[in-house]
Amino acid sequence: MDTNSKDGHSEIPRPLIIFDGVCAMCNGFVNLVLRHDKAARFFFASNTSPVIKDLLAREQLTEEVFKSVLVFDGSRILNRSDAVVFIAQHLDFPFSLIALIRLIPRGIRDGVYAIVARLRLRIAGKVDECALIAPEWRHRIL
Repeated sequence: MDTNSKDGHSEIPRPLIIFDGVCAMCNGFVNLVLRHDKAARFFFASNTSPVIKDLLAREQLTEEVFKSVLVFDGSRILNRSDAVVFIAQHLDFPFSLIALIRLIPRGIRDGVYAIVARLRLRIAGKVDECALIAPEWRHRIL
């Protein structure tokens, strides 16, 4: 875990996956990553967390980015398909193969991502709160 803070801001573990906490599909994605990130590289936070709202304000990002999974790696924030590729690269096999989508031009993969993001609540629905996380993973959730 990298928590170095060069700018005096509160320390945020990285890489950090920022997700929509009320989206059932997003919660399922978080659980999938937790199960297949055996090296425990990733940490997680809902996009409604005050820490995340401060981070997004500091990075001058709008709430529009909430329609995308985000990865904060300390030096940059990745979104849409770039975030998915980054995450997949660090998962165990066979989920690491998802990173092969980077071979598809970004415009096409982001277009597909946008369609799924727009329909995600209709497809999977909403949850009243973030999904229950197994006790052994709770330290990885902000």
